[in-house]
Amino acid sequence: MIGTWSAIAWLALAWQPQPAPAAASKAPPAERAKRTGAPAPSAAAAQGAASADAVAERSDEYAPVPWSSATGHLQNLDAGGHDLELACGQQLFTARIGSRQQVLLVDPLRGGCTLKIVDSGRSLLLPAAASFDLVIENGTPRQIAQPLIWNLRLASYGNVSSWPTGLTRQWAQTAKASSEYSTASWSGMQATGAPTLTACADSGSAWTTKSQTSAQPEWIELRYPSKVRAIGARLYVTLTPGAVRKIEGKTASGWETLWQGNDPTASCPAVLELKFNEEIDTDTLRIVLDTSKQSYWFELDAVELLGISFK
Repeated sequence: MIGTWSAIAWLALAWQPQPAPAAASKAPPAERAKRTGAPAPSAAAAQGAASADAVAERSDEYAPVPWSSATGHLQNLDAGGHDLELACGQQLFTARIGSRQQVLLVDPLRGGCTLKIVDSGRSLLLPAAASFDLVIENGTPRQIAQPLIWNLRLASYGNVSSWPTGLTRQWAQTAKASSEYSTASWSGMQATGAPTLTACADSGSAWTTKSQTSAQPEWIELRYPSKVRAIGARLYVTLTPGAVRKIEGKTASGWETLWQGNDPTASCPAVLELKFNEEIDTDTLRIVLDTSKQSYWFELDAVELLGISFK
């Protein structure tokens, strides 16, 4: 769907059984049926799907493959791209990862595969683990202890130049929405917790509305673990940005408008950072959208509430 996923396609092929020729016309899994028959994203919808250098270096030889669950990340820290080989027993898969590009690892159903950087000749035996995170640095692949999420090629938009120190940062625990594509993938609950996506992608791991566009405002309400003096929020947008119009906070007397305006976000993935015009004590935010002119589904991975804890 988003045309930047050559490395993801390669990883999906590497770790999923190869379909028999007769299965070529098999329908996609039910959870991915959302986009079946839907219009393809416009150029504007796909803006920011890859950095310019990744676009220039990607190989179109590897067609996108639907992925079902992300279990790790592969990130190229080098200024140049690399040709990759993955050897799994008697099978050999090839792909290319662009300069500074990061991709999701997909369903590693078996261990014992060897990842090789062709141009440097250096290789790494992949662990037989439920999840892992890898980086390529100076032509060498290595495993890292902490996942690299949202720290590279992530655009930032909004009205905040810096945040004060000592803020309490929280991720939502529960959610309800005006509409959601399904009660599982793309549901409101997909916007709870920390962000899980590292690329501009149509993913069931983010919340989106039932319809691509709506004449009526759409919204999602998110409740956080603790009530704080709320001063701002970070919205992690992973597809078709620009729809956010208002953020409200819930108080004992009802909903109060904390921020209202035009969403300046122009590319994805991105963080929309907003400092509230009014600071209130709350543990619940409502994000209000205008999707009436969206060129494709708006998708939201997470919303971080920033506030001052009560002494």
